Amino acid sequence: MNATRRLLLSAALAAALVGCDTFTQTPDVASDLLATVKRDLKRNPSALYHAADPITPGTTSGVLLIAQGGPWRTLDRSQVGEPAPQGEYHRVLARQRQMTRGVVPAHRFITAGEAKEINLYSAATLFALGEHFAAQGRKVVVMGSSFGAALVNETLRRYGHGPFTKIIIAVSRIDMPPQWARSRFNGMLTGFKDGTTLTRIACAVQNEPLRPSSPEYHWTRTKFRLQADLAAHRYSESIPRAGLGKIIYYFGAKDPRVGSLTDDEVYFLTGRRLNGSGAGYETNTVSGGSKPILRLVEAIGLDRHGDTCETMGIESVAATTIRIVRGLDGGRATVKYAPEEGHQIRSLNGERHDDILAAFAAAGE
Repeated sequence: MNATRRLLLSAALAAALVGCDTFTQTPDVASDLLATVKRDLKRNPSALYHAADPITPGTTSGVLLIAQGGPWRTLDRSQVGEPAPQGEYHRVLARQRQMTRGVVPAHRFITAGEAKEINLYSAATLFALGEHFAAQGRKVVVMGSSFGAALVNETLRRYGHGPFTKIIIAVSRIDMPPQWARSRFNGMLTGFKDGTTLTRIACAVQNEPLRPSSPEYHWTRTKFRLQADLAAHRYSESIPRAGLGKIIYYFGAKDPRVGSLTDDEVYFLTGRRLNGSGAGYETNTVSGGSKPILRLVEAIGLDRHGDTCETMGIESVAATTIRIVRGLDGGRATVKYAPEEGHQIRSLNGERHDDILAAFAAAGE
């Protein structure tokens, strides 16, 4: 690469990291969409979620409410898997606003304001569904990974912990670096080297079409703007501290997409500081490959959309040591992470399944 080309590429990256006024100056949507979503839910519940099996009124089986990652344009119904065994919780996949026909324009990017309103509607949907099932006497565990996890954060910011018995969040951040949000809004595919250093991702370009000639170009840029809108929030300053004890937060220390939680983020969640010494950790060894683990991976769809930057393959995962930081006084979150894992956290799927079962077992199910 000659000096002129290197200079041009450096300038482009710098410009993307600086961002643009449209993104940085977009205010929060003033109107509260929760009433609108509740009205839509009452009118046509099936339009806002998909369940693996019918949720019969009069029964009290719990609900695992899943926030789909991505974001994607369609509801991936395979994520809820097969109907749950008798007496186990129902798996319910919440529909996100961008999945509704006509919401996302086909031949242009969405604006910052449109991205915000779409995400707020999706967050209101999660909360409204939580209230809907809780009102039936059910215990509701909400779970999100990647973009879905960020959407759970947004739901907590906007509406609080409310109807949820337990909140399970995987491979996301509390406070993303502002540069990541700005660059993503402007169409730059950025990630993290070793989970900490912001860098440009080159290996995933074939899966993220960024050229205007691609038929997926406008959707990819729209997807980036939906991600950027959520990443712009500092959730440590806006998620209510009351209710943090409901949260189990998973991350991989070498996550190439969203990075590793910082010491400050872990402190917000748990009230403890890591200080890089390992002090305050508990450890637990988890092995992959068992039937419940694989069933849940299929249900969540964590590995459904392959990534050229990472190696997928849950079946081959060996035993892994998980570090656990428990919140102070029971009023803070529990954080679990794997030092060698990335965005998919393959080895934590068994842990996640155990935590979900424990949430319902505590409720007497």
